[in-house]
Amino acid sequence: GLLGLYDSIVKSRFIEMFGDPILNPKGWIQEELSKYSLKISDGEHTSVPRVESGIPFLNAKHILSDGEIDFSSASFISEENHNRIFKRCNPEINDILLTTTGTIGNTAIVKTEKEFSMDRGITLIKIDKSRINQFFLAQLLKMPSSQEWMRRNTTTATIGHLFLNKVRSFPTIIPSKSDQDDFSYFLDQITKSKLAIQKSIDELETLKKKLMQEYFG
Repeated sequence: GLLGLYDSIVKSRFIEMFGDPILNPKGWIQEELSKYSLKISDGEHTSVPRVESGIPFLNAKHILSDGEIDFSSASFISEENHNRIFKRCNPEINDILLTTTGTIGNTAIVKTEKEFSMDRGITLIKIDKSRINQFFLAQLLKMPSSQEWMRRNTTTATIGHLFLNKVRSFPTIIPSKSDQDDFSYFLDQITKSKLAIQKSIDELETLKKKLMQEYFG
């Protein structure tokens, strides 16, 4: 559908501009992700008591494959537990979240100012924004060869897990900041187009239902 088409356009544009991010045919500087990150840490390792209402507590299933974060089905933890977890793992706006347990490699950019906590199934990546653009990096992590690298580096016991040392050592190409920003601008434009098309489809669907109702009752 529309999402698949959008996804393939974005991937083609990435390859056209930067080449395959793991094979690096264009010869960009390629270093471990930790070199461009201010912090890479995962969420809480122990089990945390849930409460009726409080601070949202996310696990890997809340990071969706389309890059959205689903807060609607999150459970809650107390402020006291949240503050303790947040000292070590503090997701903030424009940080990158990567699922590293079970479903490996779903990637989202934090778009909210509201505080939340996470369990160890999600890894937090705080980037050095003077050197890397979060939209560029999020797309790089979603590319097929990057996903394949993660699969190859996943430890499988009862459930697959991509450990922090592997995330830190992820080989990251770093094109010029202006090239990254150009890609980010392209992404922004195509997202706006996608939303406009989706809105038209939804409106047509509503109209169709209304007409069906009128004609067939």
